Amino acid sequence: MQKPPDLNCDTPNDRKEYVVVDAERPVCCPPPNQCLWNSHPRVYLAVADTGQARCPYCSALFVLDKS
Repeated sequence: MQKPPDLNCDTPNDRKEYVVVDAERPVCCPPPNQCLWNSHPRVYLAVADTGQARCPYCSALFVLDKS
């Protein structure tokens, strides 16, 4: 029997911009605190080169905080 989905996680794709710090790399969308079962496939984003990256599925912008 299949395990039921975890309903105690954040709503997926509810934000369109995320500020991330170095300690949170590698950056992925949806972020680890969001449910994957009702969202798009997890993708890893390269934010180190330009300081930002956009998810190809939901268009959320991930910005690297360099402070």
